[in-house]
Amino acid sequence: MKLPKWLFASPVILIWLTWGAIVVPRLAQSLTSPKHRTTVRSEGEGYSAVAALADVGMRYALFGYCLVVIVTVLLNRGYRFTPTIFLFLGPWLVLVLRGLYLGAVPHTNAFLYPMLGVAIWVLRPRLEHLRHLGYATGVTAVLALGLGIALPAAGIYRAIGGELISPDKQILPWGILVGPFTSGNNLAQFLVLGLPTVFLIARQRTRFTLIVAVALAILWTSSRSSLIALVVALVVAGLLSVRTDLLRSALAAGSMTVLGIVAVGLPLVTTDPLAFTNRGYIWDVSLRQWELDPWFGHGSGWYGMIARYQTELGSTAFHAHNEAVQALVTGGLVMA
Repeated sequence: MKLPKWLFASPVILIWLTWGAIVVPRLAQSLTSPKHRTTVRSEGEGYSAVAALADVGMRYALFGYCLVVIVTVLLNRGYRFTPTIFLFLGPWLVLVLRGLYLGAVPHTNAFLYPMLGVAIWVLRPRLEHLRHLGYATGVTAVLALGLGIALPAAGIYRAIGGELISPDKQILPWGILVGPFTSGNNLAQFLVLGLPTVFLIARQRTRFTLIVAVALAILWTSSRSSLIALVVALVVAGLLSVRTDLLRSALAAGSMTVLGIVAVGLPLVTTDPLAFTNRGYIWDVSLRQWELDPWFGHGSGWYGMIARYQTELGSTAFHAHNEAVQALVTGGLVMA
């Protein structure tokens, strides 16, 4: 039987394989092994046999399909590589070269980024393809809510002893939803980043249902930064509903500029170490460390490395909690 050509170069298949590589191993882990709050030292350890198999299988399936897509499209269409794709891959190359200089061998996951980037670039996905990101986001929200309701031991944030972790930030009385992830913040970030694509779903009832599911899941995670992002996304979506193309373009550019300035500037002007749930402290320590190597930073593994010996950031600080600070600390001004 002859296979259809689209099977070898489909943005839809690429989207769902990427989703599977992220969610499926974590879902398998949630269903086959006890879950509890992880620290920097314990993150990534203790995958069950089923979850480990799913992780390896999905990762190599995604890598293999990216390779098939790139070869298929280039052979059939003959794309010429432009400076744009090299600019896109530049930050990744900076981190890999910095890591090699520091003696860190890149993990196989590190090579998924350039493979995905080039595969997306050669596929040129259209806007209607992105509605599948919306479906994937909605499915993740439904899975998370299902785990939280039906299997709270797997879907709700717990300490290693099994008791609920109920910090002051908890909004709903049933704990903090983590779903297939290990942190409510991670789940909320995943959902809120995918939320705009849910608006692309054509069927109104399905679109409304999944938006409600995503919003409810984010609320249950009690992730305040993601809740703010949810409100901002809804406000921006409302602003962009205007009919004038020029005004819509101005609003889009203006909102992105303002949000970019806030994201970059906030850590620089924050002086209270307790601000934003101790984020002020993490930013201050991180920026002081960046000043020790301002041009090239300390490499992508710096946050994990300091936790193995001693850390000023606490056991659950996996990263800088800000993209601009993260870029400066790990790759310096070159990365930024």
